[in-house]
Amino acid sequence: MATQLQPRYSPRFAVEVGSTTFQEPGGRIADLVVETTLSGADRFSFSLNYPFDEELGEFSGLEWSTFEIGTEVEIAMGYGGDGTLTPLLRGSIASIHSEFTVEQGPTVTISGFGLLKGMMNGTSSRSWNETTVGEAVEEVLSAYPFGTVDVQDADIKRVKLIQDNQSDYRFIEALADHYGFSFYAERDTVRFRPQSGRGSDREPVAELWYGEALHDFYAEITDTKADHRVEVRSWDADEAEELVATAGPKQAANTEVFRVPVMSQNEAQRIADKKHSQHADGRITGHGEADGVPEIRAGEVVTLEELGGQFSGEYYITNATHRMGAAGYRTTFEAQEVA
Repeated sequence: MATQLQPRYSPRFAVEVGSTTFQEPGGRIADLVVETTLSGADRFSFSLNYPFDEELGEFSGLEWSTFEIGTEVEIAMGYGGDGTLTPLLRGSIASIHSEFTVEQGPTVTISGFGLLKGMMNGTSSRSWNETTVGEAVEEVLSAYPFGTVDVQDADIKRVKLIQDNQSDYRFIEALADHYGFSFYAERDTVRFRPQSGRGSDREPVAELWYGEALHDFYAEITDTKADHRVEVRSWDADEAEELVATAGPKQAANTEVFRVPVMSQNEAQRIADKKHSQHADGRITGHGEADGVPEIRAGEVVTLEELGGQFSGEYYITNATHRMGAAGYRTTFEAQEVA
């Protein structure tokens, strides 16, 4: 069970840009933002705090070569005390933005993306014969600089698998959507694993109480059953075929695919019916703001308390943004109820 978070003080960060490390005491980096997401690549931005010498027309002490496009960046956040920081992102610089205004004076903002961004560049066409989905996915992902490639339970046999003029990201994303897998990156680890539920297989990483660590939460219950379809898939190794069961109208606007190990077609159908029935009373989605909690990131689960019987419970994080600046350290997030 997650521990209830108490107020924490003295927020800290470490930003490694190439071979140079910046920390909050140096004052050279301000307004640090890290966004983690299940849809696409994580991203980051920060402002450079170098004084502008109007006489020389230069930022005093700023070495532009340190922040060249493509330079590797690693970011960690946390608090003082034992000095332990939580790694949040590994990626590279993608853009440098400057503004010269009368109101604020000259400013420079550096931004970039996590490692998954590299898979979105360019397109490829290739094919695999007598393979499994997992073998093809692992081959594609291993070509990128991830520290860990985590491909789980993807032994789905295919006579032929084709990538037709797609980026590697879109190709893997399409396989994940079709076969019921989650595909996303956590810092330098890329994951392709069965989507058995929206966070039902994860333990909460934090417990947030409204009025304490949880400052705001905006929730909405929407009726999704009428335009929602559920598909459950499972690979039958004995028959060398895939079991597929569906629930919900064929003309539904949205289809959610889950990969769940089952023993029979009937069991797959029961699970599909159950997951679809969970939409009978609507789905809760929401967004909130809390004290900075580096453990909260896309793909994790948090427990929200003191929101009443309707809205208290476990939520699956789909997007989490960490901001550290003059106002302190805050984490905003988007989430949906665990199912």
